[in-house]
Amino acid sequence: MPPKKIDYIFRKLEKEYPNPRSELKYKNKFTFLLSVILSAQSTDVSVNKATKELFKVAKNPDQILELGEKKLKNFIKTIGLYNSKAKNIILLS
Repeated sequence: MPPKKIDYIFRKLEKEYPNPRSELKYKNKFTFLLSVILSAQSTDVSVNKATKELFKVAKNPDQILELGEKKLKNFIKTIGLYNSKAKNIILLS
């Protein structure tokens, strides 16, 4: 898609939705990013359930790394594709 068309679409969306909101619950920009990653092939409801406890113990990359992939999987195992998502979240962190 040409950049001009992309800009046009974003301007229209910004006018229509000046204050967009997400159903995902998060603590900061990093936890929002994790929620978005986890939401692929999943519902926002299931992501919010899983991250409710996760975000009590891990709110930044260092805390995710401290948690480790195995413990991270325990928090997100109710979400589809949790094995690959956990691996990629560790790599991201």
